[in-house]
Amino acid sequence: MPGVKLTSGRAAGPIWWPQGASFAADFCSNRYMVFGRQVRAEDILEFSRPTPKFAQDAAGDWQRFAPHAMARTSRGVLLECAASEYVPRNTILGETPATGPGAAVAGWSVVGGDPSQAQLLPEQLVKGIRTQPFRLSAGGGLCGLATIALPHVSAQAYTLSLYARCPPGAQPADLCWQSPLGAAEEPPIAAATELGSAWKRFDLTVTAPDTGSSPLVLAIPASAPSGSAIDWALPMLRDTGATSFIESLGAGSGRAADSLQVPTDAIGLTPQQGTVIVRNSWGAIIPYNRAIDISDGGTDNRINIERVGSTGTFQATLRSGGEIVGVTEALGGFDDGEYHVQGVSWASDNQFLFLSDLALRSDHSSRQLEEMSVLSLGRGANEADENRTPNGYFAKVTAYPHSVL
Repeated sequence: MPGVKLTSGRAAGPIWWPQGASFAADFCSNRYMVFGRQVRAEDILEFSRPTPKFAQDAAGDWQRFAPHAMARTSRGVLLECAASEYVPRNTILGETPATGPGAAVAGWSVVGGDPSQAQLLPEQLVKGIRTQPFRLSAGGGLCGLATIALPHVSAQAYTLSLYARCPPGAQPADLCWQSPLGAAEEPPIAAATELGSAWKRFDLTVTAPDTGSSPLVLAIPASAPSGSAIDWALPMLRDTGATSFIESLGAGSGRAADSLQVPTDAIGLTPQQGTVIVRNSWGAIIPYNRAIDISDGGTDNRINIERVGSTGTFQATLRSGGEIVGVTEALGGFDDGEYHVQGVSWASDNQFLFLSDLALRSDHSSRQLEEMSVLSLGRGANEADENRTPNGYFAKVTAYPHSVL
């Protein structure tokens, strides 16, 4: 059990954790403390994710992580909900570079006007991932590349993401999503005015007008000026927002949800009092993003901080004996990608507090938690609703055995 191994800890170097803390994790620097002793991550953290994963470093490059390995980079540890990749082949390797019909490698077909406008480029690194990009050039009308028909469900939002750049020596061109999910439109996924010489990520969300199946068609419009072109690579299509890259090599792929937990008895938290503070950034908004969840391992007793996807606001909620007994006033103002500090503190007089670097929100509950066993970053223990897993990077988490109230 984590916590039993704490005798392997050591006092090491300058004290980097806040005074009075019983637990601290600095994911950016990969260092961890329990009751004043520096320990290894595996001595105190319980982590699982049965599939591989990619996470970005501070420079924006993707790094690959094995199953059950925390996706920890210089940005922190990336925690996300489960997701499926609908594009069957978004990473192309081992193909002969070609122009025209030869650019139609397995998984993609050339559509539109003059096939010579399409080109498959040699292998290269695109934000840390090796692949062969496509190039589309202005010429004899609309020209693009298409996948097989992909399923979609009426009223479901789908997010298309990809990387694009302006080719050397060319003028930038728009890249459009033709008839997205069967809709009669062609919105630009990458606008010429936003292209530069470096690879840049673009995201576009569209709601399916009906249930059916439609190919993903990415094309340069017929109106593109002569001499313009665009390179693009690593297309991603999800129903969970613009989350991390999932590699698909021919049949689509998926990523399991991350689960990161700490036993509360190992870090001094009790149902009567305690404080937990995190520094994190938020990614794609899904129905609920849960930053902190302190619970009995189920759903009856818990304190948590959630971001509500429909409003983008945050609130702290306390449940005891299966009932919601306290909810703080909602707080807004957190932008995606920005790091903020937020936390929750509770006391024996039934008062609890939602803290952030923007404001404070407090409330009195009708009773205390009855039990407590686990601190989770993201979804609570044994909770089936993976939509409550956060999409974002966690830089630090700190726990105190006392309340700040």
